[in-house]
Amino acid sequence: MKYLFLLLLMILSSSLSLSSSSIQVVSTEGYSCNLSFFNRTMPCSLGTNGVISPDMKEEGDGKTPSGSYLLRQVYYRADRISKPNTGGLSNVTNILHPKDGWCDDSQSLEYNMHINLPYVYHHENLWEIGDVHFYDLFAVIGYNDSPQIPGKGSAIFFHTTIEYGGTAGCVALSLIDLEWVLVRVEYDTYIEIA
Repeated sequence: MKYLFLLLLMILSSSLSLSSSSIQVVSTEGYSCNLSFFNRTMPCSLGTNGVISPDMKEEGDGKTPSGSYLLRQVYYRADRISKPNTGGLSNVTNILHPKDGWCDDSQSLEYNMHINLPYVYHHENLWEIGDVHFYDLFAVIGYNDSPQIPGKGSAIFFHTTIEYGGTAGCVALSLIDLEWVLVRVEYDTYIEIA
């Protein structure tokens, strides 16, 4: 009986260790924040206008929605960085292409979705040109995507930054820190924004 109890305890503890920790993002002042994951804390940036509850979020308000969200997909620029190790998201990691975009037009049926360019509705071009490197590596935060509610915000990403300025509503940190985080995520890792 004692052996059976120990065996059951070992099985339960091993299955519990498979569940991942959540990524904690806490606003400190304005758009500045700290991101904590696996006992490491690093600086990050949020929307220029701070954090807002999802029910108050509006397209283009420059605010990051608070809440707990899964990371849906990862994209990277193969012409700028090597294929990243994205842990439990490796099956949803994609190379970014020049015709990749994201619809931010609430009049479109593809609002808050990946689209191919050219595109008739307003959108964000994910293939940035020049010295901008926000989208060299980024993960899609699962905000307003199940279902998409027009006008409640789109293109909320977990992307890179160099200067830690305010974002349009995304969560941003250095490329080195983002790579460190993504190596450790599982498919069920949540990013919790407060």
